[in-house]
Amino acid sequence: MPPFIVLDERHIFRYYANMIVQEHKRFFLLCAVVFIVYLPVISLGFALDDIFLIEQNPYLKEDPLALLLGDLWLGDESVAQSSFFRPLFLLSILFDTWLGGSPWIFHVHNIIWHICAGGMLYLLLRRWLTEKQALLGFGIFALHPLQSETVIWISARNDSMAALFVFLSLWLYTKEDVSFMYNVILNSMRLHLHCLNNLHMYHKR
Repeated sequence: MPPFIVLDERHIFRYYANMIVQEHKRFFLLCAVVFIVYLPVISLGFALDDIFLIEQNPYLKEDPLALLLGDLWLGDESVAQSSFFRPLFLLSILFDTWLGGSPWIFHVHNIIWHICAGGMLYLLLRRWLTEKQALLGFGIFALHPLQSETVIWISARNDSMAALFVFLSLWLYTKEDVSFMYNVILNSMRLHLHCLNNLHMYHKR
């Protein structure tokens, strides 16, 4: 009788991690290439809108809740109420500030969001295209010069965020076997966004 093999959680995790890496080796290699290409960005500082939104924004440390629930340009007397409601973007800025607030932290975070958006595009393209074709689409999206502003400029991070969730929505929408849980998640997100919009309109009054 063969001996039983006892696998703990670490062995199971390593097994599945290795399996995923081997199956999508080219994808992860392209992710690494994109990260390396944009790596010099971390030596840059804050620029343009970053200066007020991050470096000189008193609400980041004094009243982060008011910042999350208020206007994007809250506290800047030189700008009238813009009605820009960006809670996810501001939450990510608060997270970077909590990590230390150095410019390189913000830039690395930008690169990660950009790669995640490209990775989601890759998964979406795999619905209809081969792996090589989807990788080509991912590469063009991630490395095209027009995308450099989105990565280099910290205040443009919300563009990568929007791209990620647009691709995610399309990926879920085109899923053939949409399960009950997916419908629950989608409807929950819609309700959440609706509540956030109503809350913002209430604060505008």
